[in-house]
Amino acid sequence: MKDELRRIFVEEASRRLADCADLLAIRGRLGPEAIEALFRHLHSIKGMAASLGHGDLAEAAHALEDRAAALRDGELREDPATRDLLRSGIDGLRELLRRIAGDPPALRGRAAVAPRPPAGIDPARLDRLLEIALSVSASFQRLEHRLAGHEDQALLALERNLAEGIRAFRREVLEMRLAPVRWLVPLLARSLERWAAERGLVARLEVRGDAVRADRLVLERLVSPLAHLARNAVVHGLESPAERRAAGKPETGTLRLEVTGEGDRLRIVLEDDGRGVPRDVAAEVEAGRSLTDILSNPRFSTRDEADLLAGRGVGLGAVRADIEALGGTLELRSEPGRGFRAELHLPARLTILDAFLAETNGHRLIVPAGPVAAVLETSPDDVPELELPGLPGGSTRLLLELPGRRGVLRVDRVVDRREVIVRPLGPPLATVTAFVGAAFLAEGSLALVLEPARLATRAPIPA
Repeated sequence: MKDELRRIFVEEASRRLADCADLLAIRGRLGPEAIEALFRHLHSIKGMAASLGHGDLAEAAHALEDRAAALRDGELREDPATRDLLRSGIDGLRELLRRIAGDPPALRGRAAVAPRPPAGIDPARLDRLLEIALSVSASFQRLEHRLAGHEDQALLALERNLAEGIRAFRREVLEMRLAPVRWLVPLLARSLERWAAERGLVARLEVRGDAVRADRLVLERLVSPLAHLARNAVVHGLESPAERRAAGKPETGTLRLEVTGEGDRLRIVLEDDGRGVPRDVAAEVEAGRSLTDILSNPRFSTRDEADLLAGRGVGLGAVRADIEALGGTLELRSEPGRGFRAELHLPARLTILDAFLAETNGHRLIVPAGPVAAVLETSPDDVPELELPGLPGGSTRLLLELPGRRGVLRVDRVVDRREVIVRPLGPPLATVTAFVGAAFLAEGSLALVLEPARLATRAPIPA
């Protein structure tokens, strides 16, 4: 299990270092969103390394995080010299990560140690098989579009048989990529034990629903946000045994993980029975502010100094960014003295999406079907409109049900509802826009995949 935890860590950290390199390669000045993304990646690497006992890497990431913080706060100029300094630091982190991996060639450039599914299937071959399945599916979608309205019954019968075979092939490949959530439980349990011991606490992990399955890529992308949330419980939530006795609680603090499958989506709840949020934060929530918005603000922190586990105020912002990058949403709840609860909703698969194809101002957009409650011609009086920056709204309304709120997205028209093959966007688009992926359409064009939770909070659609 130790080797498996190391492999998961190396895979996630190497992906984040590659994203850092991409951000530093952006032409022109780095904007605030890109700098914040760079900062979040370094913070995540530091936290994961510290939790697994990789002290040298944690210290190096902490030092580089200091420089990113200085850049964010205007204490360091954004110029070629600063970028060279950061690139050099990234290279140093890669070298330390190669030593941890024990496989130097595997981490050169953007490559990473190949993930190994629990079933023991060769991961490289599985990835190639998925690429073939997606390529064949995309080509067949274009063929179907060309054959629409054709009158040759023999040809249409052949088309139907081929479609059934391709769907079965794709389904089998996707099933092979599924793994149970319990794959991540040892990592969380071991990290919780280490962090609690460092703080003089006693804590345990309770798990329900860990047999629920998801795409292994989704699970690997959940390593960092779940680790952040567990670390947050130890640093800010769980009290010492003496404090818990005084509050009438058991000396052992509890962190509960509950996973449920909702169709093609996951619902993950991670909650503790600790002290909850401070009363001044609770007062802001009572005044009408969202706890998720308050705590995910990169400037918010309840600690004055940063260490290897916490103190920069970036942790929950990083969690929110990671979940939204997966096409999901994060909702936080807490009351003073009554614990802290994080609820995540996200797709169980990243490659196939049930969605609405919409058009607005000459652009085609993919809107995930999950949050769409209805397609309307007029907006309900009590539901606010959600702005899509850079694109004026049309006469058709999509009523969206989001965690904790409702909203209306206006588009020119809804073309249809269909199943699309989605590829994730890389940085900087994935970190600075309201879009999390791109889909090739049967008509031969490309459409960006919208994440409704990001509406009105990100940059305009790229030209």
